[in-house]
Amino acid sequence: MNIILELKLLDTVTKNDFAVKVGMTKQDITLVEKGDRYPTLDTVYYLCTIFSIDTNWIITGGGAPFCDAALTARVADLETRVTKIESDKKKK
Repeated sequence: MNIILELKLLDTVTKNDFAVKVGMTKQDITLVEKGDRYPTLDTVYYLCTIFSIDTNWIITGGGAPFCDAALTARVADLETRVTKIESDKKKK
C-alpha cells in the first residue's frame, strides 16, 4: 500500500488538511498516491516527525512503522480495513 495514503487514512483528515500539515499541495499528495511523484526529503522528514514514524519504514516500507506497539497494532488494523475496502471496490 502507498505509505502516504496509509498515513492520510491514519490521520483521518481531508487530503487538503493533510497536505498542508506535511507541507505539500493537494495535487502533490495525489501524484504521490498514484506513484507519479516521490516525496522530497523534507517531506519525509516532516512525515517522520509529525507521525513519529521510523525513517526506514517510510522510505523502504520495511520494518515496523512505529516504535510503540499499540500504534503498530493500529496500523495493522487500518491495513486490514483498507484491504477490505479495496476488495469491495474490485467486486463492484
